[in-house]
Amino acid sequence: MIARSQSLWVEWDTSSFRTLKATIMKITQEDKLKAAAWLGLIPDGENPLFIFIQTHKHLLIDIISGKIDNVEMARAEMKNRGLDLTTGKWMGWKHEGLSC
Repeated sequence: MIARSQSLWVEWDTSSFRTLKATIMKITQEDKLKAAAWLGLIPDGENPLFIFIQTHKHLLIDIISGKIDNVEMARAEMKNRGLDLTTGKWMGWKHEGLSC
């Protein structure tokens, strides 16, 4: 394969191409989110990278060890906000047995 890089022609052999492809495939979700944040494509408040930014290390340890269930905590927060658990639409605090 031959590719043009700026004004320089570069000849790629098959192994170089496979190495480049493997490198591209290793781009993680974290890398993509960092790039989106840097480019201003995702607001900080919606970027999963910042979910735990103010969380104390002891809570993070409890999450990692399984003592705290993050999914259950997210469900509780959605209910506390009066939001439907699947759509995020406002349902009110009296929905699902919640009261103000």
